[in-house]
Amino acid sequence: MRIEKIYMESFMGKKDITLTLAPGVNILEGDNESGKTTVADFIRFMLYGASSKGIGGALSERQRFLGFGESAFGGYMELSARGTRYRIDRRITATAAGFRESLQVSDLATKTQVLKGENAGDALLGVPETVFSRTAYITQADGAYSGGEELGAAIENLLFSADETVSTEKAVKKLDALRVSLLHKNGKGGQLFDLAAEREAISARLEKALTDNSEIIAKEGSLADTRRRIEDNKTEYSRTKKLCELYDSYLAHTRFEKLDAVNARLAELDAADAALLERFGGFAPDGEYLGRLRQAAENVTAEEARVALAEQSLRTATAARAAAEKRQKTRESIGRLREKTLHATLKFFLDPDEGHHEVPLPEGPVADIFDGERVTEIQNGNFSALRPKLEVLLPRYPVTVVLPLPRQKTLVWIDPATGEELPPRRSPRTGRLSDALPPLIFIKNQLFHEHLTLRVQLLDVIEYRLRDGWGNDGRRGAHRLDRVPIAVGDAATLSAPADLAALLPPLPETFTAAELGRSLKLTGRNLSATINILYTFHAIERIGKQKNAYLYAPAKP
Repeated sequence: MRIEKIYMESFMGKKDITLTLAPGVNILEGDNESGKTTVADFIRFMLYGASSKGIGGALSERQRFLGFGESAFGGYMELSARGTRYRIDRRITATAAGFRESLQVSDLATKTQVLKGENAGDALLGVPETVFSRTAYITQADGAYSGGEELGAAIENLLFSADETVSTEKAVKKLDALRVSLLHKNGKGGQLFDLAAEREAISARLEKALTDNSEIIAKEGSLADTRRRIEDNKTEYSRTKKLCELYDSYLAHTRFEKLDAVNARLAELDAADAALLERFGGFAPDGEYLGRLRQAAENVTAEEARVALAEQSLRTATAARAAAEKRQKTRESIGRLREKTLHATLKFFLDPDEGHHEVPLPEGPVADIFDGERVTEIQNGNFSALRPKLEVLLPRYPVTVVLPLPRQKTLVWIDPATGEELPPRRSPRTGRLSDALPPLIFIKNQLFHEHLTLRVQLLDVIEYRLRDGWGNDGRRGAHRLDRVPIAVGDAATLSAPADLAALLPPLPETFTAAELGRSLKLTGRNLSATINILYTFHAIERIGKQKNAYLYAPAKP
């Protein structure tokens, strides 16, 4: 075998090193710690891999070969052996679960993978790692060989034992000691002597077993009685089997009688069908016709439910608007009330009792809804304003925070000069439950407090905006006047970290932050806040890196 080229991608702190070796003897020289031993260890690693076990508390080879601050080590080596040129690619990656090794041996001429399931060193050299390490290397021992005597002894040991440290003279003495341990020269000790004594003891036990055989003979009589009882049981079984057959016949007769009754009923129904067919002029509704009728009925029921929901939303919004106007007699501007319609409507939707609305608490804050036991807060905007309020309420009350999010938004623009409403336009964006994740960063420390429950509610809304912004159409930077809910969508309740999965769409097995952002339609600070929340509460876990980006996976249940 001849090594042609070595490339260390990362190994024992050495990175991106390429060595091209010429035919014949190649000498690597350098100062101490310059990497000569590292090259030797890398060659052995390419051929035989690295052990995962440490001896006597020392680091394992995988731990030693892994450079400081690195997550993987490896590279490749090109060589020729037996008339064929090969390339060995070996890499070991450190993961949270341990080390993961990848190995590929390729024929450089055909570019095909060879030696699958085999260790390269064993297959190409025909010797295991221990023989290779003892024969291919002359290690630097504690003391140097002097006068050629110790070196000659080491060579002799290599020839006879494949190990320069194993002395043949010592081996012979050890064999003599083992022979003595088997049988002493006086014949009164050793393993063979002990085995002979054990054999005599076994013979004694055998004689006792033969004596005890008389008890077995006595029990044979009891066995005969048992066999007679078995024969009696067989007779009883045959009698019972015949009774079961008679009972089955009875059941069959009964079933035939019931079948006759069913046939008679079918004849009556056939007659009734014929009478109906004659009554309706020969028309008989088939399955397809009945299916269309059933679908039409379902459509009517669904439409009635939608209309009922819309009417309920309108009644709720009307009641909420009336209550808001009762508390506020003046308007700040066109359509701009201190309490918006969405907020007021949700209060009536969650608790129709107006006496529970806007209740001052002894601790100072005013609760959106308080029924005497539980506080309910409706948070339309940034959660940063909610945080100090929760710090006061959570130690004293169970609190439910409701976060309304638009599922489908219809925009209505209002001219500030004339008050004219432009034709409504449906927004192309559809809201999702995952839109609730970014605001949670502001109450991260209180999110899963034992007294806190978060409810995310999707709504279809009509949003009124005033064209008082900049640009030709006055829409950029314009003010939002009001939002009126018209339909209720999906909802999710968060009371424990495991509930975060209800806000997420199906995720791939692995993904980067950018890929998650595309899936959730989030960027910038909103994406960073979402990853922070999901990672902190173990909804996702970090499993490695893909180039310079962290690689994530859904948390295992």
